[in-house]
Amino acid sequence: MPVYSTVINGKAGRETGRVVKLLTSGAIPIMPGRITTYAIIKGGAAFVGTLAAPAAADNGKVIMIWSETAVAHTITVAAGWNGGGGATDLGTFGAASGNGLIAIAHEGNWYIVSNINVVLS
Repeated sequence: MPVYSTVINGKAGRETGRVVKLLTSGAIPIMPGRITTYAIIKGGAAFVGTLAAPAAADNGKVIMIWSETAVAHTITVAAGWNGGGGATDLGTFGAASGNGLIAIAHEGNWYIVSNINVVLS
């Protein structure tokens, strides 16, 4: 598991947002809650991450992953992004800060609903 830190913003104990800062390569934790934002802030080297398929209880969960660094990071999803299997299991970020994606969990797959310069292969 990568080293990460979590920042939660909320009022009166109610979570309104969560940012998980990914500091080292490894498995990306699927956090509790409906929406989680992941910020890749690993330094000059590429972040190499894996993301597990969502469980049935995760249906509707939204994840946002973006890069704060100008490096070609990669994230692998074993079942493939968009349920595409091996043809789409690797997402490679363009080497620019701000690149990223938003995905929603549905029936054991992560479906990308927004993509900024992440190539699937």
